Amino acid sequence: MIRRRTLLSLAPAVSLAPFAAHAQTMEVRFGTSTAGGGFAPYAAALIDALKSVDPILDIKPVITKGATDNAERLQKGDIDIGLVSGEVMYEWLSEHPDKSKLRVISVIYSTPGMFAVRPDSRYHRIRDLLGRSIVWNPRGTGSAVQARYVMQGLGLDMDRDFDPIYPESFADGPTMVIERQAAALWGSGYRWPGFIELTNQPAGARFIVPTRAEIAQIRAKFPFLAELTVPGGMYPGQYEPLTTVGA
Repeated sequence: MIRRRTLLSLAPAVSLAPFAAHAQTMEVRFGTSTAGGGFAPYAAALIDALKSVDPILDIKPVITKGATDNAERLQKGDIDIGLVSGEVMYEWLSEHPDKSKLRVISVIYSTPGMFAVRPDSRYHRIRDLLGRSIVWNPRGTGSAVQARYVMQGLGLDMDRDFDPIYPESFADGPTMVIERQAAALWGSGYRWPGFIELTNQPAGARFIVPTRAEIAQIRAKFPFLAELTVPGGMYPGQYEPLTTVGA
């Protein structure tokens, strides 16, 4: 099994090396995530693309609990590469200065974060959701960690100021909102699977993002969170662009 540091040092060369007919394959353990989040479909597409470019690579997807789990497995050497969100990477480097630092070999995609609610609900602002049941997604995933930073930026605690729900699977979140078991679902990324499922329902969904003042407040506390815009038409029924924050 190739070690993580060896892989990282060889990655640029391997990705460009021509395939020899009798070349030995290189096995790479690739940490992904649970189904239903943004990492799962991205990982599948990435593996297919890398295989078409580099037949030498024998990429073995490893289903994990998400970004935080991937960072921990990388540190232990249990996987060779893994998908880690920007928020989790920031947190890992801040909280583990005594450990060897993980290395970023490629940036994947931006993750604008926002809430989705039923369109017939009375919720229109983040403050309207205080005390309500919110699906933050599985613990330790990039979306859940991002939500914590965004709420802290607003002076809120996602566990004390809301009724938090941390399902075992990303796939449970949309159902909880559809069946009114939860008031809102937090998600991050463009064409995020949970939001696609919600907006494809007959009732659709409405999105809630921070106000301009709230974006400034969040970024003043956490400058690593960027201002990001979700273009109009990204989801069914979402005609106007939505400006929020993310990594």
